[in-house]
Amino acid sequence: MLPTRLRTIPTRLALGVLLLHATACGKAGKKPSAADKAAAQVPKASELVDYDLSKAGPQWKGWVAKGPKGCRVMKDLGDHARLACKGPDIVESSRSGRRGFDLVFVPKKQDLAAFKKRMAKRFDRNRREGAFKVLSDQPDLFAWREGKGKFHGYFFVMNRKVGDREVSCQPNLMLGGGIPAEHQLHLAACRTLRHQ
Repeated sequence: MLPTRLRTIPTRLALGVLLLHATACGKAGKKPSAADKAAAQVPKASELVDYDLSKAGPQWKGWVAKGPKGCRVMKDLGDHARLACKGPDIVESSRSGRRGFDLVFVPKKQDLAAFKKRMAKRFDRNRREGAFKVLSDQPDLFAWREGKGKFHGYFFVMNRKVGDREVSCQPNLMLGGGIPAEHQLHLAACRTLRHQ
């Protein structure tokens, strides 16, 4: 029980305000997790800008896709168009798990059954090690996660029909997205591919 002098209404109100303030400060002062910090560094889908893919060759004339600011369109994978941004350095990547943005557009539909068959050895090895999980297995989208702990990647192959053309896209299969936010950004950017 409070001493008599603390039983007055103004004193009780003041104590209540102090307790409320202390509680609110405790919640507001909570430090964000490393995963929250990493996700905050990934651009939002609403921040993506248009890129003309015609720099990747004549088969991409009139094609546009969105990606984060500062990306480059590259023609370093044959007839594929690659849209990539400078990613985090090795130290930052090992700390945060981020790998950056690196998306590949393929000028034809990919046979997902044949793709899974080609990748079976890699998938089986990772499955035995407990380092493989299918995230989505649909007729036009196959997505998976492989790796353990902080060192894993998110990958997919997505087929799309744009007008009368069938095309596909995927993150760079050497990198993938390192965290869920990067995976979602790759998926969102893939869905922006269009012909003007």
